[in-house]
Amino acid sequence: MIKVEKDPKLLDIRTVDALEIVQTSSKPKLAYLSKILIALLSYGGVPNEFLLDMVEKALGDANSVFSSKRAALRVLVNHGEKDGFTAAGMILSGIPLDETHLQNRLSILMNDEKKSLKGGRIPIPDSYYLMGTADPTGILKKAIVGVKIHDDLTVDPSLMKGNKSILDFRHFLDRAYQPRIKGSIPDKEQGVQLKLNQWASVPTLGQSMKINKDNQKHQVKKPKLVILSRSGSRALVNKDCLVKMAEDMGFRVEVSRPKRTTELAKMYGLLNKSEVMVGVHGAALTHFLFLKPGSVLIQVIPLGTDSPAETCFGKPARELGLKYIGYKISPRESSLYNEYDKDDPVLTNPKGVIRKGWQYTKEIYLDRQNVSLDMRRFHKRLLQAYDYSFKKINRQISYNQTTHLFKLC
Repeated sequence: MIKVEKDPKLLDIRTVDALEIVQTSSKPKLAYLSKILIALLSYGGVPNEFLLDMVEKALGDANSVFSSKRAALRVLVNHGEKDGFTAAGMILSGIPLDETHLQNRLSILMNDEKKSLKGGRIPIPDSYYLMGTADPTGILKKAIVGVKIHDDLTVDPSLMKGNKSILDFRHFLDRAYQPRIKGSIPDKEQGVQLKLNQWASVPTLGQSMKINKDNQKHQVKKPKLVILSRSGSRALVNKDCLVKMAEDMGFRVEVSRPKRTTELAKMYGLLNKSEVMVGVHGAALTHFLFLKPGSVLIQVIPLGTDSPAETCFGKPARELGLKYIGYKISPRESSLYNEYDKDDPVLTNPKGVIRKGWQYTKEIYLDRQNVSLDMRRFHKRLLQAYDYSFKKINRQISYNQTTHLFKLC
């Protein structure tokens, strides 16, 4: 444990005087510092000498990869990627450090390690360090420290000071991202985008969706629909058909494919101005937190994902105040329909298959399944979302008058 420096301003504050770690989990994964963490730890009182010592040790290992097997292994493991583990396996199998191929790999990884250190990516040895404490006075009393889990993508008010909820977190996102969004687009450009994106002539509402020429003369707001597109598993195969159907219905449509490197402020700016979001069950649906309360989330639920779909996104979305529609696909809408016999339990009894273990869920339903929507069937859900969002943004309906519109949820 690395103790922080004393803070004279807090010497009279009651605190604890001891901290004992009596149990740990299994050995944790590799952990690293970053520039931001280093700044926070330094500000919080962690001695700079300790942080500099970590850098010097990591740099010493990087410079010793050609002469010390122990140092080489530390650098290779810290690198953590396939090339690093492959080279580490060569050393552990007895291949000498002066072997030509190994020397080449070590040289490349050594340079990568030095670049990472320069950028603040400093490995934490064994990942067991407790860096910083809640005791700037240096006087600790016995206490038990733990983590309380609220639930998936939600906030339990009973565990929060002031009974704060997920809505408070949503307001926090507004305060964090709105200044960045407003500052990134000039005022004139914002005005032009607002006119182009929000005002246009749209078809008259109704089951037939026939265009009424008289109503074309009136300018009304068109609801915006964002489709989250996935690559790899659980991809929406007929996405283009969905786009066309939504545009014909009257939506302004934008397809987004967020990546790990996509800036969150960009996604906030997109979804905060949208009325409806559609996506297949997956981690990217976490972006629903950027939708305003009262917006619509349509989750496409592949075979075998009913439970996580409800737990991870359905329940949290409703708690955020979204109008949630869960669209459970039929076996014919799954790519698995072409891989298995029509009476195979994979198609007819997903719950039974899931009970066999997580590996079956992952290998079959998460990693090998794509979706091709039945447009006739999905049209009902999308029209439901359109009717609601159209009336809402054109002030034909109040927020509190919308429950009856979502009987299909």
